[in-house]
Amino acid sequence: MPEVRASWLKYTVHSAKKYPAPDGPKILESIGHDLRAEVRNAAPLGWLPAERFIDLCSAIRRALGVPGARAFWQRSLNDSIQQPLIRPLAMGGLYLFGRSPAGLYRRTPQAWSLVTRRAGEMLTEPGPTPDALWIRVRSLPEEARTHALLHMWEGGFVGQAQFVDCRATVVTDDGQLSLGSVNFLVQWQQMTA
Repeated sequence: MPEVRASWLKYTVHSAKKYPAPDGPKILESIGHDLRAEVRNAAPLGWLPAERFIDLCSAIRRALGVPGARAFWQRSLNDSIQQPLIRPLAMGGLYLFGRSPAGLYRRTPQAWSLVTRRAGEMLTEPGPTPDALWIRVRSLPEEARTHALLHMWEGGFVGQAQFVDCRATVVTDDGQLSLGSVNFLVQWQQMTA
């Protein structure tokens, strides 16, 4: 069964609690008491069914719509770079590959494998320009083949670029989503003052 670390779900609920009104309360209401209780009662390093994370992603999209969900994930994943599970990977990527979005994106597959089990594989490949990268996801289980999860990644890739003072755009090829595959072309440029 595909699983996600409970700490990732806990962090997502925490991000919703910190998210500005009226959107933060809308998200919490959409998540509902039962799912929040299940997340709260789980051990941080324990595992929950991946379906529960998809339920969170879907609740965020239901509460805020597609642009709002992407904006939520942009902020949440930008902030997550400072979290104990992710920080060492992120800082290592910036050290190895330089202070650019590529340094973070190249570590995203390791971050995904750290917070999930049997929930698909991710890899990066060079993009068509030096300021672009392909992020490819393969073998997504059926319960994760949802646009609500793709919005998490899309917003997250923009948030990662923001962390290193860049502006990113994401083009999503979801033509093979029903087969468990999706490709993201992420392009970025330095923010100007």
